[in-house]
Amino acid sequence: MEQLNQVTLAGKAYPIAFPMAVVDLYQKTSAEIERRRSLPADPDPACYCGRRKSEHTGPDLVIGGGDQPLQCAGFELDDPRAGDNLFRVRSLANANPARDPERFIALLWCAMHTFDDDKDAFVPPFSLQKAGALVQPEDVSAIYEQLVTAMVSAMPRRKASPNGAAPVAPAQTSEPQTLQDSPYPN
Repeated sequence: MEQLNQVTLAGKAYPIAFPMAVVDLYQKTSAEIERRRSLPADPDPACYCGRRKSEHTGPDLVIGGGDQPLQCAGFELDDPRAGDNLFRVRSLANANPARDPERFIALLWCAMHTFDDDKDAFVPPFSLQKAGALVQPEDVSAIYEQLVTAMVSAMPRRKASPNGAAPVAPAQTSEPQTLQDSPYPN
């Protein structure tokens, strides 16, 4: 059963959800926010593995191409101009209202999109600017908590193993076995 998540703005409740279309929309919106900001290029960019490019050393490197001859097998630049991927926990932290109010409003606005059958598209109840105007300072922490709860509830869950649970303890034998009792030659 799907849990209904909602936020209240100006006394009216709005549903919030994070289907894939909304996750994609937030990544595009957060990328637009970053592109508007004038940030210098990072001379030592971070990888998704958590290390800086200069920290990629050792036997777990692979041959790359072009000007990056060595890199880790999963090397991908963590470029903020590419937008926030909500499947990464750090992206929710980026939208924290105390850290980046603009991303917080963008996350809220994206989560408020609902599917309109007539238009065959996800549509917002109002513009991004109006969403920012409706958020009151005293409601910010409650709204952020509701957004995080909705996002976490939308995350895929690990499925139970089809093989069943592992045994808790090894089977006990009635008599202890020794090397002399072994059917194999020493």
